[in-house]
Amino acid sequence: MTDQPPALWTDAEKRRSLAAYVGAAGELGAFVRRLDEPWRSWTVDLMADELPWRTDAREPLSLDERRLAARLAVLSAWDAARTAEDKRRGRRELLLNLRRGDPLLGGARLPDLLETASDSDPRGLMVREFARQTAQRLRIKAGTDAELAAALREVAMGRRYQGRAVKVETTAFIERLAGWWWHATGRRPERQMNAIRHEGGPVTFVAFALAALSDANGGGHAPAPGAMSRIRRVVEAMEREKRVPWA
Repeated sequence: MTDQPPALWTDAEKRRSLAAYVGAAGELGAFVRRLDEPWRSWTVDLMADELPWRTDAREPLSLDERRLAARLAVLSAWDAARTAEDKRRGRRELLLNLRRGDPLLGGARLPDLLETASDSDPRGLMVREFARQTAQRLRIKAGTDAELAAALREVAMGRRYQGRAVKVETTAFIERLAGWWWHATGRRPERQMNAIRHEGGPVTFVAFALAALSDANGGGHAPAPGAMSRIRRVVEAMEREKRVPWA
């Protein structure tokens, strides 16, 4: 065991890699941790050796390898969270353009243009293709131009898109972490709110997820109020929707 993680990148590679992972502030914020920070500086470092790692591996992981694997799990979960947030923002922008007018269409509303599209007008072909791509992104199925225009208008004006933005980052973070937990430990992630680590016992998924959320927020910060309940609800939803490898 060493006091310092291995040098994974050159200085130039490190700067490029870190720049790629630091995103705009969102529900979780920008990722400011470094994989090569001294051991025990991440919250998950303190749990790495006591995780219930799989015992069927050909060679057991060293403590350094366990710590690095735990850090990479946090980084992977944060990356999944940012991807989910980018998709949400893209969808929200698409819906706003449908409702208020799309700059790519000269400020006109796509449903309005689609309803008046003509086979004799070359612009009609462009509008139909634009509408088809938009429908695919929104997972809308419709037959005629009029049906598609009506479906696009209905989705754009739906009440569920008029309130504040739905938060998706923490959900995606927990989902990715739960999948990693299953593959790394072979155990189903606990989702009971009182599944706290007992003295001398192995680290539970709830405790590890709370530590990972702390590291994802820069470390040294307590998880947001209700984080334990959020973890339980996310894992419960994954199992209910049969989106888990352990079911």
